[in-house]
This record gives sequence, C-alpha cells and structure tokens, in this order.
Amino acid sequence: MKLYNWREVPEDQLNPTISRQMIHGETMTVARLRLRQGAIVPLHHHVNEQISMVESGRLRFVIAGEECILSGGQTVTIPANAPLYTMLRRTVYAVVIAALLLPAALAADISGAWEFAVETSQGSGSPSFEFKQNGEKLTGTYTGMFGKAPLTGTVKGEQVEFSFEVSDVDGKIRYKGTLEGATRMKGEVELGDVGKGTFTAKKK
Repeated sequence: MKLYNWREVPEDQLNPTISRQMIHGETMTVARLRLRQGAIVPLHHHVNEQISMVESGRLRFVIAGEECILSGGQTVTIPANAPLYTMLRRTVYAVVIAALLLPAALAADISGAWEFAVETSQGSGSPSFEFKQNGEKLTGTYTGMFGKAPLTGTVKGEQVEFSFEVSDVDGKIRYKGTLEGATRMKGEVELGDVGKGTFTAKKK
C-alpha cells in the first residue's frame, strides 16, 4: 500500500492554461487536471475506459458527439476509444480528476524499434530507438545526431518516460510521451542545455 497527498504530487504545466498531476498504479492511472480560463483539451481518445469527476468549477464535455456539462461533484464515464473534447465553461478555474483503468490485456509493450521525428527551435531530427520493456521498466539504445547511448525509463499505462546522456549535451536528454495505441506516441523532449522540443514517434 502507498499513500498519496495531492499537495505533494509533482505538477506538470502542459500549457499556459492546463497543468496536470498523475498517480500511477500497476494497472491504473489517476490524473488531476487544473484548467484555467480559456482552457481547451483538444479532441482525443483513450484505448481504455475513463471515469472523470469534476472536483470544482464547470466543464463542457463532448463525448462521441454527445455534450454534457459537469459541475463540482459530478462524474461521467467515458467508453474506450470514444472521441473526447473538453473545455472550461463560464468559470475562470476548474479541477477535474480522471481515472483510467488499463487491463493487463491492454497493457502496452513498446519493445522493438521506433522512429522518432523531433522538432525544436534549433531545427529537426530523426533519431531511432530500440526499446526493451520489462513490466514498467524500460531500457534500450538511442541512435541519432548525438551518436549512440543507452537509455533507461518507465512505461506506466499510456505514459512513457526515458532519458540518456551524451557527451555533446550538458545534462540529460529526457523524453516524456503519451502512447496512442500500441505503435505511436507523442510528447515533449528536454535536450539539456540545447533546449526543448516536441516529438512524434512510430514503431517500425
């Protein structure tokens, strides 16, 4: 058993209007989102069923073409693979908690060769990765403009994180991404002192 306090869970600023905290279990992820005025969660879907509860504020959900307005204390179930769009409605602040259950049969295994497309303010790149996954533990090899390097990381539900070090960069290179099915992912990358960027990836 492990106890958590939301006040102590790290918070990632996804963009100027949305921040996110996440707690991962072996087969479940719980995310707590803070949405500020102007916030929009663009159209997306999850491969698993999701349950979302609005902790405070007022949010508009469009789920598979059907609209519902949720206020603090209300909850909605979202079927697997249902197209989902969310936006803040008539309030300047809202908090929503989303629980995603990932059955073992759907658990991702990203082992194998992947091609990445990285975009930064310094330019673009096309590194390749060879991943080996054992449960939530991730190891592998990076090959790209910085040479070749071993990597380590984790796969927790749809969330993938890994990092590695190369001689040409001061600090670790860190990738944080979200799986889109079993063969695609996208996310953000921190390139040490070189800068930051975004990436998309596809399994070969």
